[in-house]
Amino acid sequence: MNKIECIGRIPLFQGFPRHLLRKISTFCVERSYGPGDLLCREGTKGLGLFFIVEGKVEIFGSASNGKEKRLATLGPGEVVGEMMILDRSPRSASARALDDVTCYLMPEWDFRRLLKAYPEIAVRLLPTLAGRIRAMDKAMLS
Repeated sequence: MNKIECIGRIPLFQGFPRHLLRKISTFCVERSYGPGDLLCREGTKGLGLFFIVEGKVEIFGSASNGKEKRLATLGPGEVVGEMMILDRSPRSASARALDDVTCYLMPEWDFRRLLKAYPEIAVRLLPTLAGRIRAMDKAMLS
């Protein structure tokens, strides 16, 4: 499957015309990670969003006692790093490959340009954000 087809299968971009998927693909850089590799670390400045193409990624944070707390496990079609797009704050959690992971990294500034040109993408991102906030709330209460 080529890059444009992979991007077209990401729920955030499903149904977009091919010319737009082609444009989106020009912003994305393919990255590969092995089991245990960090995609991003809590507290650091984010470079952009990761769109998972293959593999599983664990999202985790540091609990008040200093231990790791698993927040979610994500797979193909899901997004890592969307929270920093909202407020440009440091990463709120870390992401670690659980197996061999292939993803596309889209730099923050390119994603912001895309949002300005195609606000529908922001609307499509809202359910993902709401789900992540609910998951974090649930994890904090358990």
